[in-house]
Amino acid sequence: MDPTNFSKGALSFFNNYQLNQTEFFPKIRDLVYVGQGLGIYDSTGVMVDSGDFVYEYITAPSGQLSTEISALSSIYLKPALYWPQPLWRRIQSDISLSGTEQRDIRPVFGTYLFLPQDSFDDHNTIYGRQSYLHNLWLDLYQNRIIANLNWELSRDLDRRYQSTERGTQTITTLQLDTKGYWGINNRFELRNERIKESRYDSDTSRQLLKSSTEIGFSPHSTAQAELAYQREESEKQSNAEDSYLLQSISISPSLRSVLMQKYRISGRTSLGYNFRQGTDYLNFLPQKREGLFSDGQVQAIYRMNSYSTFSLEYRYTKYPKSKSTHNLKLEFKAEL
Repeated sequence: MDPTNFSKGALSFFNNYQLNQTEFFPKIRDLVYVGQGLGIYDSTGVMVDSGDFVYEYITAPSGQLSTEISALSSIYLKPALYWPQPLWRRIQSDISLSGTEQRDIRPVFGTYLFLPQDSFDDHNTIYGRQSYLHNLWLDLYQNRIIANLNWELSRDLDRRYQSTERGTQTITTLQLDTKGYWGINNRFELRNERIKESRYDSDTSRQLLKSSTEIGFSPHSTAQAELAYQREESEKQSNAEDSYLLQSISISPSLRSVLMQKYRISGRTSLGYNFRQGTDYLNFLPQKREGLFSDGQVQAIYRMNSYSTFSLEYRYTKYPKSKSTHNLKLEFKAEL
């Protein structure tokens, strides 16, 4: 029996399962300096907007047979299609389960089902990821005040390179959107995160409170301002006394505009301050230091004709106790 027909579309499923046999080549990766602002990583391998480093990969000459298993299962709930009462029209939800497992030995039956005892282990899993995502939407008032509750759980295991990395993440987010009141759109966001990483041996708890306001001056021009407060507390998993407390406040205005259907201009800047207490744990990461930080971006695109465009992009970044970085890019595109 098709559950979609039985539930009149209020309950629907999507499932995908893939099994591949591939040859895996072990790799070694190293950070390589490419110039100020020309990379995408900082000196510790953390992805940043204007980094100075990229990864170079050295691949082993001989490979080994591996099995790749990936699965995705999604459930979509629209109760109003089954119960037409006004209350159920205000509720929608979706749930997604996903898993990826690449192994260097022949999987046993439990591995195909992602059973804990037969998958995600340090000896035979080359790469594994498992995640759970749940969204719940509530229409509080005439599709103009909407609440969204998001819950996400995930864990990763990566043995593709010279060192093994593990990580777990739990994120709970509550958003409230108001649309069209006095020509203004608002979003209020409250987020709580718990992250454990083997890379830095860290256990981090992070809370974020953010408010953004968008104003449309015309159909072609909008401005947005964002205020944020973040509290981050982290400790070393192997030594709880090695810890810090980081509190940040920031403001980020932005502007987007389209002129004569040929020119697109956008700009964004951010200014904030970090207040830090505790030991020097992870203080080598620029974004974890105490002090003033800022970044910004300006982009302009000119459509010369139906097949060519010219663009200009400028970025800058300044972290506490670090020199500012600047990046200017000019680009011409032609489609023949």
